Order: sequence, then structure tokens, then C-alpha cells
Amino acid sequence: TMTRKLSGIRPNQAWEVKKLIGEITKFTGNHSDDTLANKALKQVYGKIKGDITEKNLTEPSNDYEITKLLGELYCKQFNKKIDYTILRLSNIYGLPILDDRWNPVINDLCKQCHENRKIILNSKGEQKANFVNIDDFDQAINIILNEKSEKTKGEIFNVGGHETISILEIANMITNLYEKTYKKDIKIIIPKDAEDKRSFDFNYNFNKINNLGYIPKVSLKEGIMNIFRELEGG
Repeated sequence: TMTRKLSGIRPNQAWEVKKLIGEITKFTGNHSDDTLANKALKQVYGKIKGDITEKNLTEPSNDYEITKLLGELYCKQFNKKIDYTILRLSNIYGLPILDDRWNPVINDLCKQCHENRKIILNSKGEQKANFVNIDDFDQAINIILNEKSEKTKGEIFNVGGHETISILEIANMITNLYEKTYKKDIKIIIPKDAEDKRSFDFNYNFNKINNLGYIPKVSLKEGIMNIFRELEGG
């Protein structure tokens, strides 16, 4: 039945939802006194504009965004059996480097820089994004798991970083850091038929988890350099 209901979603995305359902079902049977932290993404908000808090309406606009919202809904469905907390991440990046097509945008741009000595954008780069390093995501998880109180039970928390910039700006930052560090020229290429994905200005508000002690510690430049060092072999 679940497979039929998810048949309209791409296979890999349907599998992601079904895997989460399986994890929750297993969890409810064996860990009734523990806490489950579910990772969602900012995509559940759909098109973002202005101040984005956990109280914003969820308006997913495609099947990928819908799968993220489904994950939240399944956690809520089992709320009587488990303590759960939902973390809505902005755009995550950092180590380890994963070789798959869902690579985070910063990781992908760093790999292009290292392997091809050029960066090819899929758009004009005008859309803005907030970025959070995976180490800061780990910090947020530890805060939630260690809190174990009414402050986190059944709650939703945005998790983001301090910097919100355009894709072109992040590409330029990556290029400049690589050229300065490794003394090699890098080109940024924007195809003539590149899609215009201009976005609205927004603030990814994570004051709620900030009040529990969360403070992003890894700057974009530091995170990018960590990726470069990994790609260059340490």
C-alpha cells in the first residue's frame, strides 16, 4: 500500500521516505523512552522570502520537497510512542566528501575547482542560500539529544549558519581561496542558456535553537578550506 501511494514520487525519493518509515516503526517498538531526531530541510517552506521561522507555512512545491514534509508528518504520527524533535536544516556542506549526485552545492563547487580547474554553474548564480557546516549540524543534534526536556519534545528547530549569500558569490569565494592557496587559476563558467533562478532576500531565523546554546562555529571560509585540504590529500 505504501509503495502504491508513493508511486508518483521519484524512486530514490520514495525509498528515502519508506526508509524513514521503517526506522520510525522499528524505533517505536524498541526505544519507547528514547528521543528520535529527524533531519528535515528548509525545502519544506517552499519559496522563501523575508524572515523564515519555524512558524512559517510549509508550502512544498515539488516531489522532493514533499518527501521532506512527509518525514515530519510520520514523526508526528508516532508522537505518542516516541519523543521526537525535527531539525530543519538550511544548505548543509562539509566533510566527508560524498561521491553521489546529491552532493551539497559547496562540496560540488570545491570538487569542480580541484578536479577541473574551473567551475560550471547550472544557473546564473543569483539565487541566495544560507549555508551550515556539517560540524555545526552535529552540534545542533548534540544539543537536542542532551536537552531531553519539554523544550525540545515534539518541537521544530531551524538550523542554519551566519552567512546567506548568492551561489555566484560562493563560487567567487571558492575560486579566490583556491587561487590564493594553491596558486592556480580557476575559471567560473556561466552557460549562455543558464537558468535564471533569482530568489528573494530572506533571513533563515534560528533564534529558537540559538536560545538552547546553538552558535554556528565554522565560517564558510574555514569550511571551504577544510574541503580543499581533504581533496588535496590533507
